[in-house]
Amino acid sequence: MDYQTPGSKLQGVPKADAAKILKRFFPEMPEDQIADQLNYYAWPEIFGSTCGPFHGIGGCALTQFTIEAWEILGRAVLFCNGRIIRVTENFEPLNSKTKK
Repeated sequence: MDYQTPGSKLQGVPKADAAKILKRFFPEMPEDQIADQLNYYAWPEIFGSTCGPFHGIGGCALTQFTIEAWEILGRAVLFCNGRIIRVTENFEPLNSKTKK
């Protein structure tokens, strides 16, 4: 099964919302300046359950989801299907298993 986010639904968390969330790491910067400097990433990731990154009750099947991130200076908001999964201070774009 493939539950990748359709292209029309990518960037389910708007840049402005990500800037508000990431503002706590950059209190001296205005939100619009944070938003201007955000980088967008997306990659497929396989989960061992049909609930994917949402930690709910799901079937036992390998399922692929699209994980997305807005990032600035190593801090990032990770999300899937428009739902925030995690906010991290250690985002590494080439390593989808970003440290918590």
